[in-house]
Amino acid sequence: MHKIKIRKATETDIETVLGISAACDLERWTATDYREETRRPDSIFLVASIGVRTTGFISGRQVPASSSESLEAEIYNIGVRPDFQGKGVGDALLQAFFVECREMRIRSVWLDVRTTNGRAIAFYVRNGFEKVATRACFYNDPQCDALVMRCRISSSRESVKTAN
Repeated sequence: MHKIKIRKATETDIETVLGISAACDLERWTATDYREETRRPDSIFLVASIGVRTTGFISGRQVPASSSESLEAEIYNIGVRPDFQGKGVGDALLQAFFVECREMRIRSVWLDVRTTNGRAIAFYVRNGFEKVATRACFYNDPQCDALVMRCRISSSRESVKTAN
């Protein structure tokens, strides 16, 4: 397997990101939505590549937290081309996201995932996320509940700490 390279997304990545998003059946974001993410200072928008092929992406943002000492981020979308799933691309994207979070002094990362998406839930648990709550009828098309998950990250270079 070739080395996975992670870098910040640019506007030139948007069409590829839209293709990956569609292939993964993610919540629909428009090209304008992703273009805005490339310009926001609070955005963490990364792409993964193997060789010259873009294989995945992750997008999220720093969000206001309950206290000034507890900076938080939320992951909005993560997707890996179906033919590259299970090859470490998602793990690499998530770890790179955590590195960006540490640089921004973020301590907790949140996300929502469809309760019917067992593979994604297992992926997040394996990467240090815990189940926190359920949001009824959160997703549309098809309608589905969302599982709210959180991961606490340390300020050091170590990976993650599962919240208690």
